[in-house]
Amino acid sequence: MIPNKLSALSGTVKAGGLLVLLLPELEHLGNFRDPALEKWCSAECDIAQSHFLLRLAAKLTDTNQWRLSEQYGLHLPQCAKAQTPVFPDFSQQNSAIEQIVHALKTKRTLPVVLSADRGRGKSSSLGLIARAMPNKTFILCAPHRHAIAPTFRHLGASEDTLNDLAQYKNLQFLPPDQILRERPKCDVLFVDEAAAIPVPMLLDLIKQYPCSVFSSTLIGYEGNGRGYTLKFLKKLRKFAPQCLSIHLDNPLRFAAADPLEQRINQLFALDCRYEDVVDVDHVEFATIESTLLINDDHLLQEIFSLFVLSHYQTSVNDLRQLLDTPNQSVYVLRAKGKIIAACLVAIEGGLSSELSSAIVEGSRRPRGHLLAQQLAQLSQNPDWCTQRLARIVRIAVAPGIQYTGLGSQLLHEIEQCLASDVAFIGSSFGANHELLSFWFKNQFRIVKLGYKLDKVSGEHAALVLKARQLALDSHVITLSQAFYRQLPYQLLTYFKLLDAQLVLSLWAESDNILPKKLEKTVFLPITRRSMAELQPVIWQWLIDHPTSLALLCASQQVRIIRYVLQGWLLSESLNDLPKLSKKQIEQELNDVVQIFISNTE
Repeated sequence: MIPNKLSALSGTVKAGGLLVLLLPELEHLGNFRDPALEKWCSAECDIAQSHFLLRLAAKLTDTNQWRLSEQYGLHLPQCAKAQTPVFPDFSQQNSAIEQIVHALKTKRTLPVVLSADRGRGKSSSLGLIARAMPNKTFILCAPHRHAIAPTFRHLGASEDTLNDLAQYKNLQFLPPDQILRERPKCDVLFVDEAAAIPVPMLLDLIKQYPCSVFSSTLIGYEGNGRGYTLKFLKKLRKFAPQCLSIHLDNPLRFAAADPLEQRINQLFALDCRYEDVVDVDHVEFATIESTLLINDDHLLQEIFSLFVLSHYQTSVNDLRQLLDTPNQSVYVLRAKGKIIAACLVAIEGGLSSELSSAIVEGSRRPRGHLLAQQLAQLSQNPDWCTQRLARIVRIAVAPGIQYTGLGSQLLHEIEQCLASDVAFIGSSFGANHELLSFWFKNQFRIVKLGYKLDKVSGEHAALVLKARQLALDSHVITLSQAFYRQLPYQLLTYFKLLDAQLVLSLWAESDNILPKKLEKTVFLPITRRSMAELQPVIWQWLIDHPTSLALLCASQQVRIIRYVLQGWLLSESLNDLPKLSKKQIEQELNDVVQIFISNTE
């Protein structure tokens, strides 16, 4: 069972419909070999029992849904019977549309924030607004193309064109990263599923498009909107205190107090809420095992709600990951019995030598060992996969007490707890100034920054690392020095648009990493790599080994000088050489690396 899919499917059931689940007998569900369980198991690791399915069985047993069992027969509780169908009440939606149209015309209460739980008509409202203003041009921004169909449908698009539609009448769909990159013109910007887009990205959209409407589902499979509500609306009101906020309560797809909606929310903790912390005195550290989480639903919801607040892309799949991934643990800080900070840690590595070597060669990419694999590929050393590492998956502090040192305190406690179990501890996350400052303050070093922007977050993925023993710190320093030696070139090319504050954080930290006389820390890849990976490596190799350029033929020398040492773009053609495609140039760079390798053996 994949929770995201079931949750999404339940949202398509209309009033009067039924959702039928075919399951093993509930008493055996926890031991069921669910084919989807492999998705949450790491390589060379198995799980005998699904804690997620155990909790699901307990919840289904306790609730009043209809059950037909081969062993126990039919169970039809009275309160689960369908109520008399009620026609949907569109008055609230119509009022919201009128208010938003008026705001867009007068431009006095912009931007507009429209929020609702799913099934309340928020996406369809966007289509009706565009329909009511045919002389205005609209751009629809959303992280996922598949979610825009209701908006185009209510603008008048036919059902058979919805799957491939990107533009209809006065409405055009574009993903958020493309909008921020190209800055297309429009009269009004719609941002749907805004809770699934990072707050910095939303604020950038507002600056470019002040005439905008932000629509978001607060709970559901699109992502939980509690963090969006706390972080985005707070900053939005500072930027635009006159903004209009509208919330839709009345369901249109089904009746109010719908039993299916209530059951799904309970099963997948979609209704979890974190109660704000007021007083924090004595703080205690504790480890939470997954068996405790399935037997204490209040504790589970308290921890999961904190993780929801800390991350903009939380989905119901994350609940199953929390319960069923065998190589991870939850660590918390408590104050007066309440969880005030939580951290999810995965233990990686410990893989066989054969699998580790295959990872370095690029022929294997096993699930569940992100940190170990990236470190092995960075250094071309399979030992990173054979030893045990700890990866911080998520770390969260209650909103009201953030920036008080509790996150660092929790991290320190975890490091002490894992000191004898792992050699290194690290994390991977969407890089921004605040997050990097947190990790740098706790003596973690950056060893990698991804070349590509995440399509949803608009951020580069950063990899930070810390040795648990002083004797091993040299390995981290070596990787970090390699990163910083390549950074100047990357800022000229792939990181040209990197946030200025982020660059300042990286540049300031480099002073703590780079010695006056650098060690040679370039790793020539032995397998085929992309152009983005090869250019900084070749650039640094030539800085350390300037005579290597003489090993190349004349055409290779010209291309390396132009496209590597001088940072020319592929669009800037070389008049004195035949024009090559990007694929051909990438192959030539790989050939150059092999020439360097063969002359160092």
